[in-house]
Amino acid sequence: MLVVGFVVCVAMSVYGTKIARWYVDRGLQEWDERWLLWIEQHGPLSFPDAILAESPGNLAYLIPLTVTASIIAIRMRRPLVAIMVQVAYWGVRPIVLAGWMTWDRARPKLIAEGIAAPGLHSFPSGHAALTLAVYGFLIYLWIRRSSSLIERMLGVIVLVFIVTMVSVARVRLGSHWPSDIVSGAVLGVAWLIVVIVAFRNAEVNHQDTKSTKPSS
Repeated sequence: MLVVGFVVCVAMSVYGTKIARWYVDRGLQEWDERWLLWIEQHGPLSFPDAILAESPGNLAYLIPLTVTASIIAIRMRRPLVAIMVQVAYWGVRPIVLAGWMTWDRARPKLIAEGIAAPGLHSFPSGHAALTLAVYGFLIYLWIRRSSSLIERMLGVIVLVFIVTMVSVARVRLGSHWPSDIVSGAVLGVAWLIVVIVAFRNAEVNHQDTKSTKPSS
């Protein structure tokens, strides 16, 4: 399941990027520029605030977060959880890379003369994909262990807030075009679904294996 889901997500990244590249001169670029400037002028974040707001999607945050989560899971004797946290993080990176290798889209230069636009591929957004995949899986683990509807709703709100904050911040800084964010979010959701389904299937298989072992 995990391998098949990964292949499907890579295909989504490649063909979605090809479609976006085809549309870039057919209205997509104009749409991107309009919304980029609108967020700069009317968005909730100033440039300095956006630098802080994008931090949860940076590797300097995500790598320690996933390592810590895996260590905690191992100490709680949940090796499958530890493995899947790493799969959620590392699996989405080549999915994004597939899009980057398909289209070397230039980063925006419309905000602060492109000071926050690194010389990397722009489409799709790695920040959006990573944020959704990693925080999405961690909050899924939180939600499934809670019997409180309010707590589950709070988990969803936290996820939406983190993803929105990071995504808006990336556009406000001029690090990505809005369509980059949309594409990254779609890929992040797709990979999150794959990881959750694979995790649940692995749990079921593990339980079946335990139940069929002969008792001594």
